[in-house]
Amino acid sequence: MKKTLLLTGILSAILSANSYLQNCDKIIDKQVIKICYDYKIKGPKAVVYTVDGKTVNKVNIKKRPRFYTEKTIPAKYRTKYSDYTHATSSKDNTISFDRGHLAPDADFDYDKKTLRKVYTMANIIPQVSVVNQKTWIKAERYERKIATKLGKVEVVNGVIYKDMDNYLVKKPLDQINTSKWKKNKFSKFKKETEKLKRKHIVIPSAFFKKITNKEKGFEKCFLYKNKVVDFKVDKLRNHEIDCSKLPRP
Repeated sequence: MKKTLLLTGILSAILSANSYLQNCDKIIDKQVIKICYDYKIKGPKAVVYTVDGKTVNKVNIKKRPRFYTEKTIPAKYRTKYSDYTHATSSKDNTISFDRGHLAPDADFDYDKKTLRKVYTMANIIPQVSVVNQKTWIKAERYERKIATKLGKVEVVNGVIYKDMDNYLVKKPLDQINTSKWKKNKFSKFKKETEKLKRKHIVIPSAFFKKITNKEKGFEKCFLYKNKVVDFKVDKLRNHEIDCSKLPRP
């Protein structure tokens, strides 16, 4: 009976994660991660993977691979490294878009070949620098902590795109408090936004993380808006939401 319940719990977790691999133009299977890729967005809608507590902190490779174009995607729908401007320095990390990993590299840095799999550009979204470097990273650390504690966790990282035809023009600038920005800061951010628009890369309005271990009855979800925030006061708990409120796949 216990074995049956255990298998049912594991199967439920797998099905829950894989349910986000629907309505994709292409599912990219990298063995350690699966990517639901959308051609119109020119980016991922969701990435699904397992974090193993036994391997997550086993090596921690320092040297990171180069990003590479995902050649399994038709050429006109691919994104390239050069499509994104490079992140600004840490002293001024509020005004640019990073190449933001959905499946984080630190979950897979126990093996060089495995680590390279998450450096496909198909795993990348335009992520406001301060979110990528200061806030979303807290949720990534949390999933590794829970994986270490519980043995493993299933993770779904989903992306929310709203008003896809208009978002690039209006939303990023409207959502950000620019009252204290100097003119050159505003111009730089606008320039980066327009560059992504020309490349037909849609900027997400938000993204979420769902972490589960059905065997242990664990489930936590976090939602982050893709906008500048004061990272000094931003806490992980500020982003926790009821998992039932997540967008349905």
